[in-house]
Amino acid sequence: MRTSSQWLLVETFDEADPAVIGIGNLSKKRISLTAFFRSDVDTTVVLRAVVAATATSRPVLLDASNSRKVLAEPILGREDQRPHALWLRIASPTSPTPVRPDAHTLMWNLTTRTALRPPWQHSDGSSAMWSIPEALEMVDLGSNVADALAIIIDAPHGYSRQLQAVVRRDGGQPRRVNLTVRVQHEEGDRILRGISHEVGVATPESSAAASSLSDLVVGALTNSMSYLAVVDLYSLEAIFWYGTPPDDIVWRSEHRTGLDRIHPDSMPAVKSMSNSVRTAAISASATDTIKLLNRGGHYTPFVVTAAPLSLGTSGRAGLVTLTRLR
Repeated sequence: MRTSSQWLLVETFDEADPAVIGIGNLSKKRISLTAFFRSDVDTTVVLRAVVAATATSRPVLLDASNSRKVLAEPILGREDQRPHALWLRIASPTSPTPVRPDAHTLMWNLTTRTALRPPWQHSDGSSAMWSIPEALEMVDLGSNVADALAIIIDAPHGYSRQLQAVVRRDGGQPRRVNLTVRVQHEEGDRILRGISHEVGVATPESSAAASSLSDLVVGALTNSMSYLAVVDLYSLEAIFWYGTPPDDIVWRSEHRTGLDRIHPDSMPAVKSMSNSVRTAAISASATDTIKLLNRGGHYTPFVVTAAPLSLGTSGRAGLVTLTRLR
């Protein structure tokens, strides 16, 4: 047995094709379970355990060869209690059980732009959901940012991907994680489901995205009166804040009220800008004054410039600059 009784992390988004994505605290490029165990005498028992644990959402323990046991423990989605992955181990009952790293599920609704809070962020009685920009604040995707945004914006049904990232927890040390995600259509919405597999403590080098020339240029062009956001081309809704977000306008879920976040009088300008940016060449832009709801319940005018943003071969978004009127 090549795993020497280590814990295997198996994703089960496609129940007909479960796949190994981690061994202990090491991430692994996705490999189907049948290919991983192709030469093992206990392959059939392993598959039976995985199928049973996935079907029942409960741990399954089966006998294997040489007095060993196959243990499959599901990792359930917190919102639906369905297995999205499982921990799998094949070992003698008397062998020491290795410590396994943290692994938890993700669920983001890409249609409503909301995300299920991670377990360490949902302990203070706050809402179980928050916005995608809030979720992305806690994750440093480094060079994977463009790929991640393309997935959020227009990845089709069945699209899957593995990404490396650093997760920042309030009051805790940043952790390196391997993210395995899949986009599915469920009841008319685009849903991203995923597994976050912790693979170690982040070093100072890995806990911050490498500064590139584009980062330096952006820093030189912006100031305390302006902000940058990657937005949806149709609604100009923020998906990701590039740099420090404004702290006084309403975009966090905890500050939202029943009031429109964009003043009704500004909606014609927003729609016109959206149409211009969606149909324009990549070098074009549109500018107008937009009133945005602030945390005091009033509306603050900003000069808003929107331009198309290419995400490489993966898709297209918008880049918006918000500048306060002096």
